[in-house]
Amino acid sequence: MTLTARAKNGRFTVIMGDEVVGTLSRMCQEGLPLETGGILTGYYTADHSTAVVMTAEPAPEDSRRSSRWFERGVRGLKERLFGLWDRPVEDCRYYIGEWHLHPLGPAVPSVQDRQQMMSISESFADCPEPVLIVVGGDSEAWEVGLWVFPKGEDSVELQQMKPAV
Repeated sequence: MTLTARAKNGRFTVIMGDEVVGTLSRMCQEGLPLETGGILTGYYTADHSTAVVMTAEPAPEDSRRSSRWFERGVRGLKERLFGLWDRPVEDCRYYIGEWHLHPLGPAVPSVQDRQQMMSISESFADCPEPVLIVVGGDSEAWEVGLWVFPKGEDSVELQQMKPAV
C-alpha cells in the first residue's frame, strides 16, 4: 500500500511506496530503544508540489543517538548523494529530507528537529521544501507524522490520505 499525505490546502503532497514504508519500519525496529534517523531520497514533480520518496537511507556511521535525542552524522553522505545523481535520468534521485524515530514518543518534530529542518530549507538551494517524516510510538503500532518545511515559511503538516476502496 502506498502512503500518500497531503497538506490541507493541497499545496504539498508526499508519496511513499510499500518498500520504503517497510524499510522505515525495519530501521525503526532495529534502532530501538534509541532514537535514530536518516535521509530521504527521491524526486520532486516539476512544480515542487509533490515529493516522491524512493528510499529511506540509514543513519551514517558517525551519527550519535540516545533514548532522547538523535544527531545525524555526515560520514559518507556526500558520496552516497553524488552516486544517486550520477544515475540515468529515469532513475536519478535527490536529497528530499529527513526521517527520525521518537521511540515511545509522539510522531511530531521536537524543537531541535524543527530548527534543523528550517536550516536545511534555508541552506540547501536544491531542496527549498525539505520533507520530515517522524515515526513515533512503538513497533506494535507505529505512528507516522509528515511535514514540509518551505523556505522562509512556517512548517506544513501533511495529513495521510485513506486508500481508495
